[in-house]
Amino acid sequence: MRDINFRCWDTGINFMYYDPECYNLYNEVDNGLHSGYEDKYGTWHQNVLMQYTGLTDKQGVEIYEGDILVIELDWGYGLAKIYSEVYFNNGMFKSKAINSHEDVSLMEMPYLEVIGNIYENPELLETK
Repeated sequence: MRDINFRCWDTGINFMYYDPECYNLYNEVDNGLHSGYEDKYGTWHQNVLMQYTGLTDKQGVEIYEGDILVIELDWGYGLAKIYSEVYFNNGMFKSKAINSHEDVSLMEMPYLEVIGNIYENPELLETK
């Protein structure tokens, strides 16, 4: 059985919390999860919860939803690098190539590396 871990991006202070600190940002309100807060100026800040996929990259770094990966593929005439974003859809974690609609299961890609995430490194989402 895989580990169930989370991390949480706090949009108010632009900070990433990792398990177990992210649980303090979610509390039960009206039979649901309260996933944000209002600051002293009345501005609402959404907290974004991301789940650990249960996989690690080639360096042993845990892969979470929202991570940006570089995937190395050998097509017989040299290595190709594909940059992609991790997301959850239809009961599985997938990776979608940046600026493409192509996606595949993460289980199909053994040679990948986490290079950032969509919140702390949005510049990586630009065309490579």
